[in-house]
Amino acid sequence: WSRVLANSTLSRDEKLTMITLPKLASIKKFLVTYVELAICKPEVMITGYFLLRRLLEVTGWYLRPTNWKIMVILSFRVAQKYLEFDFLSNDRIHSLYPIYSSQEYADLEGLFLHLIDYRCYMTQDQFYHCFIELTGGSYFSC
Repeated sequence: WSRVLANSTLSRDEKLTMITLPKLASIKKFLVTYVELAICKPEVMITGYFLLRRLLEVTGWYLRPTNWKIMVILSFRVAQKYLEFDFLSNDRIHSLYPIYSSQEYADLEGLFLHLIDYRCYMTQDQFYHCFIELTGGSYFSC
């Protein structure tokens, strides 16, 4: 796709609309599977979301149908390793998304951390903001 779109005469906005974005249902199914496999706390998901946003802001990248799964896995893996002592092994991640080997996952995690300049820390306000974004504020509604 990238080669086809790079050589076309379409505007940037027209090219972006041609690329199908991942469906919300497939993202949700993937995340539910990850959470069940990883057995992680809700704080890990919020921190992973924060780290994913940080990566996208720092690099200027976008989530695409071809990259969203690995970017989500890496952001949640880094968050889980940052927050929890007992985290999912690379071999178990390989069973969820078998495109990369265990060593390649370790290398990709290192690259992820390098790209965000090893800044995993988030303030209480940042955590709260991400929590509200993810829950839509529905957690507090009666």
